[in-house]
Amino acid sequence: MLKVNFYQIKSKMNGLGKAPIYMRINGIGNEINLSMNISEDPKYWDENKFRFKSTHPQSLHLNSIIQQKEKDFWAYVGKMGMLNKEVTNASVKAFLKGNENNVEAKKLLDAFQFFIDSNKDQYNKDTICHYKADKGILESFIRKQYKQSNANLQDVNYEFLTSYSTYLSKFRGNKTNTIAKHIKRIRAVINMSLKLDWIESDPTRKYKIKLAPTTRITLTIGEVDKIMSLDFKDNQRLAIVRDLFCFMVYTGLSYSDLKNLAPENIDSEKKLIRISRQKSNEDCIISILPNARMLIERYENNPAAKYKGKSFPVPSNQKMNQALKDVVKEAGLNKSLTCHIGRHSFACIAVNNKVPMETISRALGHASIKTTQIYSKVSSQKVEDDFGALKAIFGNHTSKSSNNL
Repeated sequence: MLKVNFYQIKSKMNGLGKAPIYMRINGIGNEINLSMNISEDPKYWDENKFRFKSTHPQSLHLNSIIQQKEKDFWAYVGKMGMLNKEVTNASVKAFLKGNENNVEAKKLLDAFQFFIDSNKDQYNKDTICHYKADKGILESFIRKQYKQSNANLQDVNYEFLTSYSTYLSKFRGNKTNTIAKHIKRIRAVINMSLKLDWIESDPTRKYKIKLAPTTRITLTIGEVDKIMSLDFKDNQRLAIVRDLFCFMVYTGLSYSDLKNLAPENIDSEKKLIRISRQKSNEDCIISILPNARMLIERYENNPAAKYKGKSFPVPSNQKMNQALKDVVKEAGLNKSLTCHIGRHSFACIAVNNKVPMETISRALGHASIKTTQIYSKVSSQKVEDDFGALKAIFGNHTSKSSNNL
């Protein structure tokens, strides 16, 4: 149901003691609020009648402006109805501002750029790079699929996303979960556009993101000990990478948080690490285990780390992951290691050793404990250990039963 009223925003009062009058329209998508370009002393405004009081010397003139604006709106709605055209937030705003013939549909790539520019100081560098890359991929897709340089936001519907998913799979070799990440970033831009009234509704709402089940690669305590015991005296590069990876296992820190770790984040007296996660801005509180303490002390006078004011000399993520291939080969493990597996291993080892989920969540810096609960799946090692105890119980029972025969 359409509803129109007028109101004064006293919080926007200027230096002359005058506050602006706004027009409010409800019932067309999101609420529309438009300035009437009128500012007057609040004592003259009647909040119940949405008009100026007769005590104002120009009340007749000012009220006629307000009344005419309301008449214009209802006339516009009636005209659009007769023409069988949709009344939208954008069209109403354009009409009331005198730009009825200049309503341009917002474009997807422009929205992506606006999203990137608006969030570059809030999101980390890697996240922004993902959005920039997606913008380029979308541009290539739109040119190939639609022979156009851009697409309307409202056209990013089920058909568009289905075609885009096929494109990512066929021409870029993306798997199901990678495609899901691309679609989620489009959804983030669409949600921003909704909040900005660039579109009336979510055109992607009918599209369901598909996810394939995954098995997380993690290390056991024995495998971590095997890596830590490797002798790299003649290869400082691998020695540093080995130490940094194991430190992530001992603490649960991600690569970016390890790179940002500084001496001021380390409370030696209480044996705690306190750091705000780069990804989520959530605070982490991590107890420093003996092996982690040993590594902190090993690098506390490292020239490269001290020069940057950090606790460790951390190379790039790419170089770390490349070196980890050599480390795991030396350890004789048939696993593909990356930096993030260190963090996953910490969580799984903690879960398997009955550390409370709340404590693990705080150490990992998760915004929600639901994120932490993905590590609560019982590992095959734990199943084997638990059934080992059960076998002993049944074994004793069998022996006693046999003796009774």
